[in-house]
Formats: sequence, C-alpha cells, structure tokens
Amino acid sequence: MGQESPKEIQYGVFVGPKKEGETQAVRHPIVGDGPLWSAIEPGLDTMIKVFKNSVKKYPNKHMFATREKLPSSTKTEEKYSEYKYKTYSEVDKLITKFAKGIYLYNLCPEIQTQQNGILKFLGIYSRNKEEWLIADMASHLNSITIVPIYDTLGDHTISFILSETQMTTMALESSGIMKIINIAEQGKQYNLKNLILFDRECGEEVLEKAKKVGYELYDFKDILNKGDTNEEFSLINCQPESLAVLSYTSGTTGLPKGTMLTHLQLISEIQTLSVLSVKLDYNEVYMSYLPLAHVFERVINLMCIYIGATIAFYSGNTSRLIEDAQLAKPTIFIAVPRVLVRIYDGIMKKIESSPRIVKILFNKAYKTKLYNLRSFGCYTHAFWDRIIFKNMRKLIGGRLRAFVIGGAPLTEQLTESMKIFFSVPLVVGYGQTESSGAGLISDGDDNIPCTVGGCLASCEYKLVDVPELGYTCKDINPETGMLEPRGEVLLRGFVTFKKYFNNEEQTNKTITEDGWVHTGDVGTILTDHGNALKIIDRVKSIFKLSQGEYIAPEKIENELIKSKYLNNIYVTGNSTENYIVGIVVPNKKEITLFLNTKGIIEEKDIDNLNLENYYENETLIDEILKDLDITGRKNGLKGFEIVRQIYISREEFTIENGLITPTLKLKRNELKKKFITIVEKLYKKPVKSK
Repeated sequence: MGQESPKEIQYGVFVGPKKEGETQAVRHPIVGDGPLWSAIEPGLDTMIKVFKNSVKKYPNKHMFATREKLPSSTKTEEKYSEYKYKTYSEVDKLITKFAKGIYLYNLCPEIQTQQNGILKFLGIYSRNKEEWLIADMASHLNSITIVPIYDTLGDHTISFILSETQMTTMALESSGIMKIINIAEQGKQYNLKNLILFDRECGEEVLEKAKKVGYELYDFKDILNKGDTNEEFSLINCQPESLAVLSYTSGTTGLPKGTMLTHLQLISEIQTLSVLSVKLDYNEVYMSYLPLAHVFERVINLMCIYIGATIAFYSGNTSRLIEDAQLAKPTIFIAVPRVLVRIYDGIMKKIESSPRIVKILFNKAYKTKLYNLRSFGCYTHAFWDRIIFKNMRKLIGGRLRAFVIGGAPLTEQLTESMKIFFSVPLVVGYGQTESSGAGLISDGDDNIPCTVGGCLASCEYKLVDVPELGYTCKDINPETGMLEPRGEVLLRGFVTFKKYFNNEEQTNKTITEDGWVHTGDVGTILTDHGNALKIIDRVKSIFKLSQGEYIAPEKIENELIKSKYLNNIYVTGNSTENYIVGIVVPNKKEITLFLNTKGIIEEKDIDNLNLENYYENETLIDEILKDLDITGRKNGLKGFEIVRQIYISREEFTIENGLITPTLKLKRNELKKKFITIVEKLYKKPVKSK
C-alpha cells in the first residue's frame, strides 16, 4: 500500500533481560522499566468500588438507557419505545435491593469447589440489558462470582458449566428458558434449581413447564421487592483478589475452559484509558450490544462506569442496531468486523444505486480522503465531510467520536473505509479472555492499518520463536533490512489470569512458571513503526502435509478471504496429501455476476434463481480456484499454501449453527466434523495443473 508519511507513534520499549529464542519484554513507554500499573486510582481496586465512586461523583448523570418493548408488539413485528433513562443514583438503589434480595432468599449459597476453596456463583444467561449489569454489580456486594453464559451455547456446554460450578441460581431472560428446561428434562441441570426471570415474554405455559421440571421461579422484581424491606442485611465486601468472573471461553476446540478473573485483573483494564488516544469523559454515550458474556464487552462497560458515561443497550436484535444507534446517538461504538462489513455493504449498495453525479462525487471524495489518510493520518476533510460523508455519520446517530474494534482482525480496506466514511479514529484492541479482554491497543490516528499497537500500562508482552513455522526473534524485514522479530505472543501483568477453574493440566500448558501466558497467536514487531505489534498467524491450528510442509490455516484464511468471491473460508488438509483444500462460503452477488457474464444464467432469471443449483458448476469452481490462486500469491502465500480444491458450502458459518465462536473465530473441530466426508471427496477429485 505504501504510506508516504507514516505517523510517528511510539508504541513500546524493550526492557529487561533477553533470553535465546525470545525478545526482551515490550512495555508501554509511560511504564518503561518501572512497575506496571494496577488500579487507576488509589483505593479503587474492586468493581463495586469503581461503581460506588461514580455514584458519588455523578449521582444525577444518566447511567442506563433502555428501549422498552411496546404492548402493541407482535411476534412478527416488535415495536419499541424511545430510550428511557436511569441515573447512577437510581441504579445504585436497584443494585442494593437486588443484592439484599439475593442474600435474604439465600439464592447463592457457599459451594465447596474441587480446587478453589469456597465460592458463591450466580449464572447470567441473557442478551445485554440493564438487568444484566444490575445483577452483576449486586453480586459483588455479596462477594458472589458471576458466571456469564453466551446465549448461543448448546445444551451440552451449558450442562458442563453447571456441572463444574454446581451453581444453584441463574438469572436469565425468558427467551432462553426452554434451553434450561431441556437440560432439566435430560437430568443434566445438576444443582441448578432457581431461575430469576428478567422478563415473562415466553408465556405462562412455558413457565408452568419450568416449574414442573423442578425449577423455582423468581421475577426480577421479586428480588428487588425482597430487598426493599427492613430485614437485616450484611454486606460481604469483595477484595481485589476475590474471584469476580468465571468466564468460560467459547473454545475453538473441545469443551470450554473456565477462566478465573479477579477484581484486580478486571480493574487493571481501566488502564486502557491511560494510553487511549481518544480522551473520554462523562459526556460519552456507549452502545452496548456485543455479548456481555464476553469479557471484552464487560470491561468496556466497566470503563464507561468509571468515567460516568451513559450505557445505551440495544433492543435485543442486531437487525435493529442502526435504528437503536440513531436514537441513542452514541459517541463510542465498539464493533467486530462482521458488523462493520454489514455497515460497509449497506453504504456501498446505496452508492451503487445513486445517480451518476453522486457516484462521481463519492469516488472523488473517497480518493481525496484516502490519500490524506495514508499520507498524513488525516481522516477529516472540511469540504467532503460536509458534502458527502455527513449523511453516513447520521447512520449511527451523528455524534460518533471513535470506533473501537475487537474480536478479529480488520482488512486494510475496511479499516480505511470506516475512517473515511465516519471521519473518526479507529482503535483496535487485542487480547483474550485470559488477559481480561485486552492487553494491547492501537492509536486511533495511526495511518498504518492492521496493527494492534502496544501494551496497556498494566501488562507487558514478548515474542518466542516458533521454529516449525519459520518464525524467529532474529527475523529481518527483506524490504527494509531492519530487524523485525516474529514469534508467539506471550502476555504477563495485572490483566492476565492465574489459572483455569478445576483444570490444572490446561493451566500448566497455558502459563509458564514465571507467569507468561501463551496466546497461541504469532506476531511481528514493526521496529520501524514505534515497535507496533501486528498479529500474523496462529500456532495451535498448524498441521503438516505429506512432504513435511507446515500449514498455518488461519494465516492462509486471512489472505484468501480477500477474494471477491468469498464471505468466509475454512482451510484444511490431510497429512497424507501434498496440498490443501477449502470449504468456502460464497459472496452470492459476485458469483451471480460471474455466472451471468459467462452466460450460464440469464439476467431475467436472477430474481427467482436458486443459486445453490450452480454450486457444483465446474466453470464456477475453476473461476474461484483461479482467483484464490491469484489472491494467495499476490499476498505472499507459497505454492503449498494455495488451495487446490474447494467445496461451496450451502450453509453460512454462524454462531447459531456452532461453526464460529461468539468472537467470530472458526470452530475448527466442529467444521472438521461437519465436512469430514466432503474433504475426503475433494481429495478424490483430480487436481488440475497450474
């Protein structure tokens, strides 16, 4: 791409001793070789203390914004109100009542765990809403550990979590109650017996069924009413080292692992504000829609609470997200790539259907801003923002100050397009559940896209050689001749976890004796760009081909997804073969255009076309393979990394069908099981010579 004048940003400094096969530790320059930072302010060392501090500072400031479902809603057409608000003081009272109600009903008794002493658990199984955070914060008044559960997990996984924790109570929205009933009917609910309902939208028949299988039902208001009494209530204050969250990773392989995160580890994430290029304050409005069960979303909410911001919850369906944003008018919008792709596609479709003069002006405006962005890091333009891009900003309320990206890497085109369309900085966060959500973050004004920047003030990282993939800490960039270390990223600091719940074996595999956490990601340090870190590969999913070549499928997928014909791709192979194959999710618009151009389908038939009938068309398959070959080689893939056979999947890879995780990573074990027969058939097909 070639930035003419990359912005000078110092992301990290090397400190401490260097061992053979490793880099030195890399820290944020504001820390250097001094001690890492923990609490953002003296005394604010637990989540509940952070909340109480904000109640004291911003009692009358709006904390929550919620759209209520209107009585006129039907199953086919849901209608919602304008946003209604609660202040920090009002939420504080609700939290105290809920905590007292839980205590008086004795819903979260002490449990003797196998390896972790006595704990108290409350499960939360719901989409994002104010009740979620009220239950969460109230639990910390009773030193109860929250166990968040993704609303997309299957029965088997939820049963596994219930078995491990032996929790007795779960708070949930009624849309998930049938899954909990099914678990009870299978006899796999273990000690779970109490359900706290955030709503009753499932109907009385379902609630009666829940009672029949043995659950005791409480309404959210029942708990509040119980807490609104004069009965005695003793707070059990949590400590910095108290277990705040037991977060079960969604897992790309096998059963999930319970990551134990303390208050101190989560509080340390607020250090993000110390290094964030976009300065935030109590005037911010944040749109909360990414799953609160994911620790990254949870700590973003915690940061919002710390600064006294308003958290506006989406209305429960991402199809209404734009409508919600236009009403809430967020200043900060966190997104995963899938959401930004949807926004990008919507904008481009509108441009394509616009009059010719609009297209000409748009292309001129885009090219001008792209040049300025690449040359000077400038994403605003006095003229074009007013003429062309102002209406795009209105899509998400018109007040946006920054995008924050997490979950998966963005392409260069998408990164640049979002900055150009919305005229705001774009910050990329990097981390895992094991690092409390984020360990590194980029500068929003950086004009070198696709890096994850540098460490927070509360942690450090280093790279370790991965010789089987050819990555070493002595690697040289062939274009610049400069040292550019490559290797597996290891994290350490206040944000990193100390162990998995009841799983010493996995703990020992993940954490070194001196406290470094293996991420499984391969990174490279851009020494000519302030020591920014760029994630380039994965360690764990590698496999060998018959001639001994190591294949890193995620690296290959990240390059091949740039093909115009693909929406997704799963790369796999057999160690007895000398080439790899792919399962692809097609870009239907592009393959329809190709089939029409080749005369295989006629334009008059397109609207009523069953496109899947053409998925085995050899001309189409050859075209996709040709484009994958060109795309792969253009982006530096070697000959043995080029896909030689593909199968066009009739099914998307979605969270709902269990083929991707809630953080949008491919679930390789599930994909392997689903397509094992297809892969065998692909290897029986003759490979055409190149």
